[in-house]
Amino acid sequence: MKTRNSRKTTQKQREDSTLTFAPETIMLDFPQDDEQVCGTRYTLRVDAPGAAQAVEVSIDHGPWTACRRASGYWWYDWAGFDSGPHQARAKMRNAEGRVMTTLARHFRVGN
Repeated sequence: MKTRNSRKTTQKQREDSTLTFAPETIMLDFPQDDEQVCGTRYTLRVDAPGAAQAVEVSIDHGPWTACRRASGYWWYDWAGFDSGPHQARAKMRNAEGRVMTTLARHFRVGN
């Protein structure tokens, strides 16, 4: 009997832990994970909900830098970078002051 209840609990826990995206989800669209970027300039694209008041990016654990809003997305123009592996993160702040941050996105630059 105990095993049977455990299975039910486990199944219920699995059902409750289904991944869903909240309406306020921020996503770093570009660069994509493990993407190879070429050139001397690159523009990162961030998708954030309409409630986002500010969006910033951090590259290689550097300072958070403001993005610009245009065409329904947030953009960051990046230049002056070295070849090799890099990582980027994005974060947003909504009107209530809530902050959401993406996981690190790993990519490479090959010039």
